[in-house]
Parts: sequence; C-alpha cells; structure tokens
Amino acid sequence: MIDLLNIIIFYIFILTTSTIIISYGKSFTDFFCIKASCISLDIIFGCFFLGSISLLLNFFLPINIIVGDIIFLVGFLLIFKNLKYLRRELIVIFILSTIAFITGVYENINRPDAGLYHLPFISNINENKIIIGLNNLNSRFGLTSFLQYLSAVFNNSLFKDKAIFFPNLILFAASLIYFLKLSIDKNSSKEIKILSIFFAISIAVDMNRFSEFGNDDNAHMLYFILISHIIILYLRNNNDRSNTINIILLISLYLFMIKIIYSLVILLIITIILMSFKDFNKNYKYKFFLCLIFILWLFKNFLISGCFIYPVDLTCVDGVSWNYNTNLDLISEGWAKGYPDSNNNFKIDEYVKNFNWLGTWSSNHLNFILKKITILLVIFSFLIIFFNKKGIKFNLSKELKLVLYINLIFCFIWFIKFPVYRFGSGFLISTIILSSIILIRRFDIKNFEILFKSVVGIIIILISYKNLDRIFDKLEQDNSKPWINIYSNNTNKVIEYKRVKFLNSSKEFYYTPMKKELCFYSPSPCTHDVKGDLIIKKIGNYKIILR
Repeated sequence: MIDLLNIIIFYIFILTTSTIIISYGKSFTDFFCIKASCISLDIIFGCFFLGSISLLLNFFLPINIIVGDIIFLVGFLLIFKNLKYLRRELIVIFILSTIAFITGVYENINRPDAGLYHLPFISNINENKIIIGLNNLNSRFGLTSFLQYLSAVFNNSLFKDKAIFFPNLILFAASLIYFLKLSIDKNSSKEIKILSIFFAISIAVDMNRFSEFGNDDNAHMLYFILISHIIILYLRNNNDRSNTINIILLISLYLFMIKIIYSLVILLIITIILMSFKDFNKNYKYKFFLCLIFILWLFKNFLISGCFIYPVDLTCVDGVSWNYNTNLDLISEGWAKGYPDSNNNFKIDEYVKNFNWLGTWSSNHLNFILKKITILLVIFSFLIIFFNKKGIKFNLSKELKLVLYINLIFCFIWFIKFPVYRFGSGFLISTIILSSIILIRRFDIKNFEILFKSVVGIIIILISYKNLDRIFDKLEQDNSKPWINIYSNNTNKVIEYKRVKFLNSSKEFYYTPMKKELCFYSPSPCTHDVKGDLIIKKIGNYKIILR
C-alpha cells in the first residue's frame, strides 16, 4: 500500500530543509561579502555555517532538540529576510529538492559505516557535549566527519530524527545543479563548459545512490567544485580573484573536515597563495572565521582521540591520559591494501611495505576500480570524438595543466598509502577528466548546446531509473515507509540495548546492542564492541573516558 501522506511529508521536509540551508548560506555570504555565483554555492556555504555552529556549540552543550528548534526558527525567519532572492530562484529550488527527494525516498543508509559509527556519533552529539576520550569507546569515532555535525542540527521538534541525512541529499543535488548551470553560463569559458559537463556526468553515473554516499561521495563532489574554481581563478575574464579565492578556501577546509585524505589539498592552497598573494591578502574577517573553525576542529579531534588529525601518529600527543594508541593508521593502511585477503605470512607492518601488498590488491580491488571507471572512460571517449569533429581550435590554459599535474601527485600518494576506490575516486575521476580535456582539439558552441540537452536528458533518465526502480520495489513491500531508516538495517526491526557500567562507577554507563549488532541511531554513548577496561572521570561537567 502506498503511504502517500508520508511521501508528501518527505518532499515538504526536503523542500523546507533546502530553503532553510539556502537562507543560511545567503545570509552567510552577505555578512562576509562573498559573491556566490549560483544557489548551489549558497547551499555549500549554508551547510558549512550550520555545521560550524554545531561544532562550536557542542563544546558547551549537546545539539539537542532545543538547539535544533532554535536553528530551525532562525532559518525560518531568514527565509523572509531572503524572500526576494528565493522567489527569483524558486524553480531551481524545486528542481533541486526534487532530485534530493527522488534520491532519498525509500533509500537505505550507507552500510556498514552508518550503523558502525556515523549514526552513533550523531546520536552522541544530540545527547552529549563533547566527551573527552570518546575514541576509547569506539576507535572509529576519531574518523567521524564534519557531515555528522551538520546532520545533528536537523534534529528538531518538527522533523524529529527524520531529516538528519537530508543535507547530504541536498549537497548531492546542489553539486549536480552547479555543474549543469556552469556549463550553460554565458560567462563560462570553453574549458569550464566542457569540464562542467564531464563532472556532471561523473556525479550522475558514479554517485547516484544515497546508500553508497557515506562520508565519501559528498566530499568527492565538493572536490570537483574546488577544481572548477581553481581553474576559474586564473581565467582571463575573472575580474574578482579575491572572491574566488575565498570560495576555494572554504571548500578546501570543508573537504579536510569531511575526509582526512583531502588534507592533500593544502598543496593546491599553497600553490594559490604563492601565485596570487595580492588577491589572497583580503577580507580578514572571513579568513579569521575559517581559521577559528579550523582550530576548533583540530581541538575537537584532540579532545576525542588525543590526536589533532586522527589517526596520523605525528599529530598524536602521548602525554595525555585519554590517548590510546590503537595503531589504526597501520590497520587502515593494511585494510586499504587488502591485508585481510592476503594468503601470505607477512605481519601487517611488513605487508604494507615494499609493495608486498601489490599482488593481493591487483587481483582484488584493482578489478573493482577498473569496473567503476570503465563506463566513464567509454563516455569520455565518445565525447572527445564528438568535440574533435568540427569547430574552432580549442586552447588549454597552463593552469588547467598545472591542476592535472597536482592531481597526478594526489593519485600517486593515494595509491601508495590508501588505494581504495572510495577514498580516492575524487582524485582519479578528476585526473581522467582533466586528461580527457587535454585531448580535445575543437569546440563548437552549437554542438555543445546539442550535447548539453542530451546530457541533461541522460542524467534525468539515469537518476530516475536508478532510484525509481528502488522506490517501486519498496512500494510493493508491506509496511514500508519512505523515510531513511536510521535505527537498523530493517525497517521493522528494533534493536535492544543494554547498559554497561564503567569499572570505577556504579552510576555512569554506556550502551551496547544486546545481540552483538551495530549501534545505529542509538541511546548514547554507544559501542557495538564492549570493552572491559574502561573507566570514567570528570573535570567539571566534562566526562573523560579512559582505558
């Protein structure tokens, strides 16, 4: 039976969330005098600001329903403040919300990571201020993303817990809309138009299922947007490089706080500063805000794990009592290089060295990577042939080639350290696209307009097919709800939890599932892996979990 009422409410909630995020983003850009070229950037700025507020407040209080209600109410008031702008962009907002709706309705969470640590950490943010040493409860809590702080603020009296993943869906739709709009912008150069089409295709083909997002795909999409802005920065018709640099700085920080692998973008930022110092040296108020959020993020990491950038050993402080060295950096590298699949007798520290891992990795994960990128290679090959048929000579900027070279360096570092597709697909796809564009020799605007219409049609068909197939399948099931289930792998399944007391306290406890399941969106703090050596201390109103 079709649950029409809940489907309608789902869309209304998505539309409301989109509008509130846009309103926050528009107010943010107005306050810091940033010019956002399209509504997608307002969404990125809005998400960044809301996540930053959540991070800041969590040092002092839980991001509970009261905080969520205040953020919702302020956002609702900002809608009226920005009403003229929102009316002008109304069609785009509806299109964007519809894409997010189709992608999210009747969808599953990312498995197993959401149940393992994404959702338990969101729950912990909603119920507790920062717990020092939380990483001792679950070592993956040190790997949590800025996206979890963003999700936490959408737990309010109206949405309850139904909208906590809506920002992820909206960021996906915003990224797709961004590149489609950029590809038809009259101010866009030829190379930006082509680059935008290629990136839009990549997002639609490779990142079209919410259940596969995790913390990864939203980061890769933002990386594509970062690449486009770096190239825009050095175009001849860019008369406001300072503004473009401000956008680049925010997206770079956003990427770092979502995925640790994107700390590599510091190479791009250093390059930009060296090449454009005069344009960089402006808008101190805005840069101070970004520095503050950067420092708070590092401090949050330190409080949770004892490391400023977890799990990088060089950033860990051995002298603090809550720092527990789990060798997760070595374990993560071994896992990325296929250690669980290896049949040799190497210890993990030997396995990751001297390319001892290459044979196992090549026979397993390399095949997966080739399958993922083959379809993109085929599509891009057809596009290269299409562009090279006729048109005026197409010249590339030196900056685009420079970005390609830096991407190649990123790909090399990724391959040497963490060669898993979901970690490095942003680097891989960007390198493939930039290499493909270098092969293009001709450009004809009429042909491009035909191509754009074809690509839009294909994207609509692709996203609709991939998601409507799931939706129709769920509609045939009894008692199926359109909401993204955050409590278990099964809509009708209820996980039971028990309390586990700390060794030194009869009053303080944490939760764990009774049947050795994952925590999901549980009472907090929660871990699926019960540890017998945990103690708890207090400094003022702050809890410290120790081993």
